[in-house]
Amino acid sequence: MPSALKILGQSELSTSSFGTTLYTVPTSVNFDMGGGDRFYTLVTSIVLCNRNASSNDYSIRVVPKSATAGVEHIIFNGITLTTDATDIISLGLTVSSGDKIEASSTLASLSASVFGVETH
Repeated sequence: MPSALKILGQSELSTSSFGTTLYTVPTSVNFDMGGGDRFYTLVTSIVLCNRNASSNDYSIRVVPKSATAGVEHIIFNGITLTTDATDIISLGLTVSSGDKIEASSTLASLSASVFGVETH
């Protein structure tokens, strides 16, 4: 299986509730003989940078493919990031085809980057 170390996604977070999709695991058009998901991702870290002159809260959730997003998918909720600070979240999060990582912040000017390894 080929793997790629990469930047999975980068975005400024929306202030609407989980309004930013940071990353969606790719899906394959050419399924192998057994069918099923072919892409898997190991999310190694998420880096958040508060560029605002005030403290800023962020929330992150992981929504499985075809699931209706709900409170059970929240992995970080209302985490405060102080003025001009950066938060590095080290993870070993595994997701598969169609799963999404979504986020939001209370104020504008919060940048997020997701890093990991895609395998297919």
